[in-house]
Amino acid sequence: MNTVKAKNSPLRINPSKIYVSDVIICGIILLVIFRGFIDNFIGNGTLLVDALFLCLLIWAIGALLRAEVSGSRHKKLLKLYLAWCLLCLIVGFMQVVTGRTGLYDAVIGFRNNNIYTGLFFIAALRLDKKSVKRYYNLFINCGVAICLFAIFQFLLRDLLPIELLVLKGEDIFELFNSDIIRVTGLMGNTIIFGGFAIVLFSLIWAELNVLNYRSVRLWLKLVIVAISNFLTFSRASVFGMVAVFVLEFLIYGCARRRAIEYILATLAMLVAVFVLAITVFRDTVIVQRILGLNSSWVSGSDAGHYEMIDVATDMIMQSWLIGTLMGQSNRVITDGSIWAYILEMGIPVFILYCILICFLVATAFKKLSKRDNISNTLSLGYIGMISYFVVFSFINSAYASRSVLTFVWLIAGMLLSNTEKGDNSAKN
Repeated sequence: MNTVKAKNSPLRINPSKIYVSDVIICGIILLVIFRGFIDNFIGNGTLLVDALFLCLLIWAIGALLRAEVSGSRHKKLLKLYLAWCLLCLIVGFMQVVTGRTGLYDAVIGFRNNNIYTGLFFIAALRLDKKSVKRYYNLFINCGVAICLFAIFQFLLRDLLPIELLVLKGEDIFELFNSDIIRVTGLMGNTIIFGGFAIVLFSLIWAELNVLNYRSVRLWLKLVIVAISNFLTFSRASVFGMVAVFVLEFLIYGCARRRAIEYILATLAMLVAVFVLAITVFRDTVIVQRILGLNSSWVSGSDAGHYEMIDVATDMIMQSWLIGTLMGQSNRVITDGSIWAYILEMGIPVFILYCILICFLVATAFKKLSKRDNISNTLSLGYIGMISYFVVFSFINSAYASRSVLTFVWLIAGMLLSNTEKGDNSAKN
């Protein structure tokens, strides 16, 4: 979506330069973020989202037929991504033929694992510096709005109707044996919303680092996201948020050759946080959750995680080559995206997937050396968020949700986009 400046008027959209790719990217961002409101008050939110992803799939096939990948500076990475998608399609077909899953389930599994990553492909091929900034700001601002709404969910929990507290058909999420609600932002369950908050937090904190912590507006956004994440009372996302904060701070300090200064500052912050946690805030719900001081809130959840992982690993050993239960892995494991991916894809395809992620992380580290704010923000933010999901996807499934996966891969696509040019070079 290109823009032109009219004389004595604000920035305006030029309708003659709105491309199909613009409509698809903008539509998916808005529909995925606000799908909960659409489902609860209008209906068919998931159908609308899937319809746009179908349009994206058709666009991607067209791009392949036009041989656009061969013209990309990152064609090797894009070909690796396409190879992973193709192999997922093949193992899904083999699972159907061998009776390990049904045709409908295989299609749903391919949609969940592959098609929902499609913004990576379109962003890498079509976005330039101006459009990256535009869609980055759209995502961040809409995401912060959802986080602000989540805070109001908690503050007004006794006043809001059920439609504004959880998705239609869901029960209100509460801590075990308490009346403390856990916010969702209408994005699914608390784990999914926590994962979504981590994506936002990683990017906003990265941008603050790049801008030398001088933006009051960004600090306000970061606080809103952090508070909303705290109100999920999720151990993984809250502890992970602190870990992302430290990781990005250290990486950026090292990238700017100020490692010792940043390490000392990090140690001072961690000591201060720990002292406050075990003294002033010791009796708060979130501290007791993270430190495991209330066994009734953690023991049952942990036992369930370990039991599902044991079952999943047994099945993986039996079907390690082509996987099994594509689109049905939630029958075996609901907490642990990594185990679900290995189960559905098989070990060889999952290894290829890991190689793809490693190359993307390597690309992000390389781009950190550039003197460009948007490139540095995307690179540092991507490293932070993917580090979190790699570690915590052993115990929760936030990463595999549409509300998270879509945007993690959008940011990865922006990493590969042409940020050296300001205008779209291809029209469609």
